[in-house]
Amino acid sequence: MNPLTFLSSFNTLIDHLKNNPRHVFVAVALLLFGYALFSIGGQVSALADPTPAGEAIGFQKAIAANQEINSDLENLRKNTGASRVLIRQFSNGKRNLAGFPFNFITTTHYVVKAGVSFPSINPFPLTSMNPSLERMWVDYRNPKCIVDSVKDMGDDEPIYRDYLRQHGVEKLVACPIVSLQSYPVGLIGIGFIDANDQTLSDEEMVARTQVVAVRVAGYLGSISNAEIKPWWKVW
Repeated sequence: MNPLTFLSSFNTLIDHLKNNPRHVFVAVALLLFGYALFSIGGQVSALADPTPAGEAIGFQKAIAANQEINSDLENLRKNTGASRVLIRQFSNGKRNLAGFPFNFITTTHYVVKAGVSFPSINPFPLTSMNPSLERMWVDYRNPKCIVDSVKDMGDDEPIYRDYLRQHGVEKLVACPIVSLQSYPVGLIGIGFIDANDQTLSDEEMVARTQVVAVRVAGYLGSISNAEIKPWWKVW
């Protein structure tokens, strides 16, 4: 193309945009939307067609992150005097994905005091602890921790209460785990077989558990190969 012709066309385009600023907005919006679709499409493609190299990297990330998680849980257990500290994650029975209904909750990480039995790792229905979850997520934008004495738990969640009794839990602290995008991920729980073993006040336990919950959310997010960034964060 002749340089003069190109320059003339470019100047005509600039004049048009100056006289029609709304077209500038539309053009920019279309460019951003197209880039977002391209980026998300790449993420979806990577999930649909994993490679051995990619799977190996994900496995290594999982090992490293799980070591950090277990270390944080053990430090929390020692600092609070707890019998058990565990992480329970929500799932639809297979994977924890935004957009799918949560039907189950499963223990995925735990540490225990010497001589204390392990918690159950079998998935159990989310409905079994609805009242506790409702108290934790009473404000979805700002979920909170709960502190419970098992002997004072009512009959509105008998399955969860009986589970705790079967494992000898007298007192518990539970704090929500949410992703960086504020999706519910699960909870971190502290259990005491003997409430007299508690070394910190309830307020201090909650504060420390909240810190660990944030750290755990970061670790879990780093190893999840199912996380797709929101469109406004793709760049």
